[in-house]
This record gives sequence, structure tokens and C-alpha cells, in this order.
Amino acid sequence: MSKYLISISVTVVVVIVGLVLIPFAKTAYDLYTYNQTHSSIEPTSLEEITNEPKTGTESDSSTLNYVTSPTSSTSPTSSINLGIQFYSQAPFADWSMPYQEACEEASLILAYNFATDKTMTKEEFHQELLDLVAWETEYFGSYEHTTIAQTAEMLTQYYEFTDWEIIENPTIDDIKTELSTGNPVVAPFAGRLLGNPNYTGEGPYYHMMVLKGFDENFLITNDVGTRKGENYQYTYETILSALHDWHDTDITQGAQNILVLH
Repeated sequence: MSKYLISISVTVVVVIVGLVLIPFAKTAYDLYTYNQTHSSIEPTSLEEITNEPKTGTESDSSTLNYVTSPTSSTSPTSSINLGIQFYSQAPFADWSMPYQEACEEASLILAYNFATDKTMTKEEFHQELLDLVAWETEYFGSYEHTTIAQTAEMLTQYYEFTDWEIIENPTIDDIKTELSTGNPVVAPFAGRLLGNPNYTGEGPYYHMMVLKGFDENFLITNDVGTRKGENYQYTYETILSALHDWHDTDITQGAQNILVLH
């Protein structure tokens, strides 16, 4: 066999081996990346939480309950991951309107379902999201860019759920205390400061998601802005720096508020 044919044969073998190995290498890389950005802490149900009974201040249907510190006296555990169901704001991968702007609705539904011990199929979640969007459009005049106060008002007026509070300027310990007690947290963000590589382009200008757990270094979320958002973890620094409520002119000037469901 000539050197030319040997060279061709070797090249063909190398190409074939490469074609076989590349998918495995990509799968291994994707798994590595997933493990770096997602929590592996086992989810905890409300029944499994053995802390002191939760306390919360019920709000009058016409009054928003703002507090400067959490009402719970429970000390944070070392780690927890609330077993909150996950669907993205585009449950069937349609990112056109209204789904593109439905992070507030999706986050609220997931948190409310956990707080009231409900689960939904993907179809039920999808219909609930559309129903909530329609209700907001009639009640507020629009469903886009819902503030944390409006999101709380949705709890009271749409769900008739009043056991919630808005915490202003929360610390990481405040958030951890609420989660340790089994209270899901809905939080607004300047989305482009989150740096999630799974977002399209720069990411959403304004975003909302569920905070569901923590460990020593990260807060664990259900980030409804991506299909890969279940148990997605952000550093404490990222969460606090990106935490901003809606602001009409500059999202980075938005107040730092979170909504806690008891």
C-alpha cells in the first residue's frame, strides 16, 4: 500500500473517530456545565421541614404589607432546597408574546402552588398562566413589567391569598431565614445583571423568579426565564447586585424588594 493510501486511510479513521467521540465530549461538557450552575441538593417538601411553626402577617385586601425585616424568628439552616415545581414561563417553548413577558406570572404561580400544597400538569400551568395574564390586563390595564407590589396584589385579588409580606432591602440572611422556614420567595431583578448564559442575547431587561433554597455559596432558584432554570444557582453577590424592582427609567435604580409567601 502506498504512503498516499496509508495517509488517506489514517485521515479517514481519525475523522470517523472524531465524529464518534465529539457527541460524547459535548455531552460530558454539558453535564459538567450543568453541575456547575445547578444545585444538587435534594428538594424538601413542606412536610419535611421541622422548624418552628411559620408566622406571617396577613394583609388586608386593600393594603400592601411592607416590612423592613422578616417576621420569622427562625435561624437559617446550613442548606435547604424547597421542593417547588418547575415550569418555564414558556412551558411549550413558545417564546412569543405573552410568554416573553410572563416571568412574573410564572414565578407567582409556582410559589403560590408550593405555599398552598398544589401541583399542576404542564397543560394546567400553561392555562393558569394565560388566565392570569388575561386577569392582569383587565385589572391593571397591562400584564408587562409587574412590580413586586402588583404581584402581591395579584395574590390577594386573584388568588384570595393574604398571608404574604414584602420585605424591603433584604439581606442574604433575611432570605435564608424565610427559606429555612419553608417560605418561597418571589424576587424581581435587573435581568441583564444576572449573567445567565441560557438567556437569549443580553437577557431580559426586567425579570422575576423564585428563590427556593441555598447552600454555603449560592442561592438556589427556579429561574423561569430558561428551560434550564430548575435549581439554577446564583452567588449571593449576584442576587443582591441584580435585585431591583421595576423602575420606569432605569432598572438599576429600582428598589430592592422581595415577596414572601407564608
